[in-house]
Amino acid sequence: MNNSVKLVIAFVGKRKWYVAAIAIFVFIYYFLVSPAFSLLMIAKRLPESISPIKETLSGNISGLEISDDLQFLPLELDYFRENVLVKADKSISRLQIFSILPYIGSYITDLDTVSKTSLDLMDISIDLLSSVENLLPDLNLRGWGAADATYEKNVHFVDITTALTQKLPGYKKRLFDINKRLESVDPNKYPQDVNGLRVRDYIIDIKSFSSALITSYDSFVSVVGMIPNLAGETGARNYLVFLVNDKELRPSGGVAVAYGVFTVSGGNLTISKSGDVFVLDEKIAAYFPPASYVNKYTGAGSYLFRDAGYSADFKETARNIQSVWSSLPDYSNIDGVIFLDTHFIASLLEVVGDVEVEGFGSITADNVSEQLQKFFSVVGSRDAQDKQLKGNTSAVLFSIMTKMFSISTQERVELLAKVHEDLNQKHILLYFVDPEVQRVVEEFNLGATVRKHDGDYLYVSNANVGGTGVNLLIDQKVDKVVRYDNNALVSDVTAHYTYISDDPAASVFKNYLRFYVPNGSKLISATGNSGEVGVGTEFGVSYFDTYFELRPREEMAITLTYQLPGDLLNKEYSLLVQKQPGAPGIPYEVSNSNKIKSFTLDADTEVKL
Repeated sequence: MNNSVKLVIAFVGKRKWYVAAIAIFVFIYYFLVSPAFSLLMIAKRLPESISPIKETLSGNISGLEISDDLQFLPLELDYFRENVLVKADKSISRLQIFSILPYIGSYITDLDTVSKTSLDLMDISIDLLSSVENLLPDLNLRGWGAADATYEKNVHFVDITTALTQKLPGYKKRLFDINKRLESVDPNKYPQDVNGLRVRDYIIDIKSFSSALITSYDSFVSVVGMIPNLAGETGARNYLVFLVNDKELRPSGGVAVAYGVFTVSGGNLTISKSGDVFVLDEKIAAYFPPASYVNKYTGAGSYLFRDAGYSADFKETARNIQSVWSSLPDYSNIDGVIFLDTHFIASLLEVVGDVEVEGFGSITADNVSEQLQKFFSVVGSRDAQDKQLKGNTSAVLFSIMTKMFSISTQERVELLAKVHEDLNQKHILLYFVDPEVQRVVEEFNLGATVRKHDGDYLYVSNANVGGTGVNLLIDQKVDKVVRYDNNALVSDVTAHYTYISDDPAASVFKNYLRFYVPNGSKLISATGNSGEVGVGTEFGVSYFDTYFELRPREEMAITLTYQLPGDLLNKEYSLLVQKQPGAPGIPYEVSNSNKIKSFTLDADTEVKL
């Protein structure tokens, strides 16, 4: 072979190498560097991109009147869609070529799932807003204030909700597809925490919300249609509201100390009646039997409103209130019963800010519980000074309520988030007389009722029967162990109590304790308690109950061992733990074989081990 041929072969070989190198470079740049850089730039500009939407939502309020700018919200969302979501989706689509790679491939697939889901949700939002676009410029919220407010509403909620109830059913299939897509995302492969962000829990919450929404979507649409009725747009609605002392805990949240009848009519909110529950009790002329444990441990010979929260099922609590209320000589018809505790009042103040009230000074989220305890200490008193204190407390509640209607749109969103959180954590309890509304409330688990579960079940319910607000000084935690014993599933549940006061003269904590467990469970043994353990059935589940007393600096652990129903043996283990209304978050530890789950019970929680 001559030198010329050799040179040609060498040149061709080098050219192939150059071509291959260039091809690899282009491939890496197009499918990795360019889309990754594009996503980084989109992420950096995200706050700037979202700003016009936030300004449209929060910057269009004059007084409480929505200005014409709100009609541009669909336009702003469409701009965000094209310039952020669509561009991000195109970049992520190019990254999809690496989804076949081990380890990182599944994360890229998840990223694509999130991108497609975001686009679908944005499309739904734009379409939904466009369907009511002609109503937005005329929407006026000034009427949602005190009764003496003067206003003229151009668009009623009934107009908005009518449009929504016609449009929402059409999104069901699209939301079902989104939910199916999200099912492919495995939260367990993500870290629990990244720089304080609870990544795994966030993914679980999104999937749970999506699944729950699809399951109850028809009911959700029904709720939207019910809003005008509940808000008094189609006629006055009266709601009997109780403030309960969660520091004197009862199964439905606490001892009732104050009440008010709130009337909602055509956008006006008024209080037609209010006062001291202990004084209201004096008006009960007919005899209504008290709960057996209330009679046994408090000595109450008849039903009293103060003890209304006796039941672990709020629907039963509310229905009994309704019966007794209707027996009063000057009663008014009510459309619902609502319980609020001090935690919820503090949550409101976190959003609306401090309020100034004569006799109290500045009321804040940090001191409202302490200030309300002053009121709780004088309920039932007819002393002139105590009456003034009770009057000031009513002024606090009304000031908070009035301020709720003068906050910005962004604060309204925060308020709705707080209300939703406190509903889940059972610091707000709802009951409605309308059976269809009540059905939906229970379906969304907002009624604080005893729930049914196709698996193991635990609901620890405490009732302070000592007449003092010492729950503030009681620490509690619960341990639950599930084990197999002679072809039976056995559970050991231990409730720990610690009285953290150092004052030996502090009141004795007197507590009636009830454990709700799966129906058919059989008690094997009980240790740690000095009294007998009762056994019974209620609300379709079994319960074990007992009573104990605890003094300052003392600790107590009550352990119940019981056999679970045989039909749970051959099922994948699942446990539903219900939270008691009014109670703070309580630490729980659940173990089954070598698997352990620790969590704080802030809301009803399902545990799978």
